[in-house]
Amino acid sequence: MDQIDPLFSEKLNVKQLTQWHEDLGGDFEVFEAVSQALKQLPEEWTRLPFFAYQQTGDTHFFDETKMGGRLLLQMLTALSRRTENDKKISIVEEKNIILNEFQLLRDDIHNFVSVRGLVAEKNKIISQMWRNAWSEGVTWNVPLKEILRMDSIYPGHGNKVLIIENSAVYSVLLELVPEIAIICSSGQFTYAVWQLLRKLSENNVKLYYSGDLDPEGLLMAQKVIEMFPEQAQTIGMSLESYQVGKQLSKLLPQQLKQLQKINNKELKIIAEKMEISHIKAYQEGYLDIILTEINEKMQN
Repeated sequence: MDQIDPLFSEKLNVKQLTQWHEDLGGDFEVFEAVSQALKQLPEEWTRLPFFAYQQTGDTHFFDETKMGGRLLLQMLTALSRRTENDKKISIVEEKNIILNEFQLLRDDIHNFVSVRGLVAEKNKIISQMWRNAWSEGVTWNVPLKEILRMDSIYPGHGNKVLIIENSAVYSVLLELVPEIAIICSSGQFTYAVWQLLRKLSENNVKLYYSGDLDPEGLLMAQKVIEMFPEQAQTIGMSLESYQVGKQLSKLLPQQLKQLQKINNKELKIIAEKMEISHIKAYQEGYLDIILTEINEKMQN
């Protein structure tokens, strides 16, 4: 390991260095590229692909899925001035916050969230684009860039927002409940989704999350409630919904292990049933229950 920059030995422990040595098979080019990048971190906002191209000639070199991206993020985390991890932020947010600390931005255009029924303000002036989309009842994909640009985001009517995991169910609900503000998270939350929820929470908006009744859906519901304990609750995610919507598709062993992470009292009841049956339930199977709860909880 004498061939690498001493900074790596200073900031990474022996176990981490040994793992990197094994992963790279003795090829130290990634270490050299990251070392060079750390010496030339931008002084103004720079998008990560541009920074990667400037440093290596490869726009994807620092992608999260690449060795270079993983090592860069690990080193930036070690160099960060942040003193402790905030349990109230997601892993996605944590990674972006670290990059942002060093003036690096991930893709802020294709990182988007689908919404209907929201308005936004910049400098205390309502954005005409957001206002028009709300007044016309239009669903649109809002890029992270636009979310970050706005100072305040809230429902055009009332103070409640429905968060739907499934895009097909989202599309159906757009027609069935036209008066409700809705967000489509499309499964795993992107940085755009988390930033939107934070801006909504700043306006004390009540958040109602509805996802599939599988380990991933339960974990996401639990995370939303943990992040926004005073404002978030589930909708349509009950034992009744699980019994109605159960499918024949079996859970994989790794999915069953995820159920052990569920500690929310209401969600744990479903998780325990799932551990026994090994079966999941999709939102399409209990849409009527979701609609009933929307009418009970969200109609202002």
